[in-house]
Amino acid sequence: MKSSVAGSFPHRSLSTRRACALITAALAWALSLGSALPSFAQSSCNDPSVSSLSLYALGTHNSISLIKPGSAAQSTQVVNGIDGNLIGIDFRPSDASATSFYGLTDTGKLYLIDASVTPYRSTLVSLSAPRFAGGYQSLVDFNPTSPPNALRVIGSNDQNFALTGAALNQTVVQTALAYVSGDANFNVDPNITAGAYDTNISPAPSTTLYMIDYDLDTLVTIAGRNAIGSSDTRTGALKTIGSIVDEQGNAINFAPTADLDIYTSTAGVNLGFAVTGQDLYCIDFSGVNANLPVGALQKVVAQKLPSYSLEIAKLARDGLIDVAVNPLPPVQVANQADLSVSASGSSSTLNGRVSASYLITVKNLGPASASSAILSSTPLACAKLSGSTAFGCTITTSQGSCTLAGLLANRISCNFGDLASGATVLVRAGGTSFSAAPGDVTSTFTALSNTLDAARGNNSADVTITFPEVVIDVPPMR
Repeated sequence: MKSSVAGSFPHRSLSTRRACALITAALAWALSLGSALPSFAQSSCNDPSVSSLSLYALGTHNSISLIKPGSAAQSTQVVNGIDGNLIGIDFRPSDASATSFYGLTDTGKLYLIDASVTPYRSTLVSLSAPRFAGGYQSLVDFNPTSPPNALRVIGSNDQNFALTGAALNQTVVQTALAYVSGDANFNVDPNITAGAYDTNISPAPSTTLYMIDYDLDTLVTIAGRNAIGSSDTRTGALKTIGSIVDEQGNAINFAPTADLDIYTSTAGVNLGFAVTGQDLYCIDFSGVNANLPVGALQKVVAQKLPSYSLEIAKLARDGLIDVAVNPLPPVQVANQADLSVSASGSSSTLNGRVSASYLITVKNLGPASASSAILSSTPLACAKLSGSTAFGCTITTSQGSCTLAGLLANRISCNFGDLASGATVLVRAGGTSFSAAPGDVTSTFTALSNTLDAARGNNSADVTITFPEVVIDVPPMR
């Protein structure tokens, strides 16, 4: 006989309900730890090399500042020969130039700017027709796939243009921006003022466009992908990733003229540099999941870079409109690794316990060895309660070593060493846990290495384990 908690034993059953509720609520909370805010100790924004990058920063009156903390080379120049006001600047990855970048004006004119001379020199490249009318509240960024790279131009007025061709003289008007059905901001008018493509090395096999909605202070992306796995920007279909917060979890209020650029390191790590006013923030996109289903949200942490903000205050007192980080030069495919992750999982339930098992396969599909390859995960659907020996995860690997980290020892941390071209590693994990509230636990597995991996779209895989509703069997009163 099955009795409800409110049945034959009201006092005992109520206690059972409360105990179960406390355990499952605590477990649900603990399972979510670490997924909301990443560890700053592990963030690539803390790498000392970040403060040595050179940024070209667009200010008012067509002024561009070279910002490099601690360098005597810092300066501000007014660009000569510009018709109109520059509203955005960016390097074209396929050009492989460290001192020449492009600038678009509010008159629709695109210029090539030579920063190797003083003052900076401009050359007219093309005229967009129809004219882009987004003004300062816009993003101007090159798509790093398929050289010669096309220029994406998007405004808070929802215009969505692509300037294509080797001479960038073909203006393609594409679908205006709108949040898709099911998104947290469906039917809200977008106010996109910043954005950049990741995997910012030419030629990129695929790329994701990240944007900032300054009115909502959120990071957004394109909801769909095209045949090569890149953001299908032509659709204009937006989905919200989540609010952008600082290290303490406080929301960042982005200015209407904020902007964003992404630098891709030799290890394939994508670092975003977001400027608002005189403040510069770093976003480690390794902690951002652009593949969350529509409607699912995460916190996106932006780490303030005081050394850059100090120099911006000196060189651009009116604040900045855009930033451009010089990308790495085009790379040869022979020098790249290509880590691929696939994963599967299964579960069963007995007497309120969920038994979950996972099989994760990591392969190096690239021609180069993946140096110091690692695998990490978000929390699994198995957990060890303090003092308990009946529950918990176990893990094995066919290469290297793996441990279980986190408060509940349910987050994977593997070190494979060097993963040769064509090599495969199998990782098995699983165990039992009290089930949390009915629903799904989705775990994300991500592989990285110190070798350039431009094809980052296959570095992660998700597995969902379902927690069923548990019915407690209470024996009848005798």
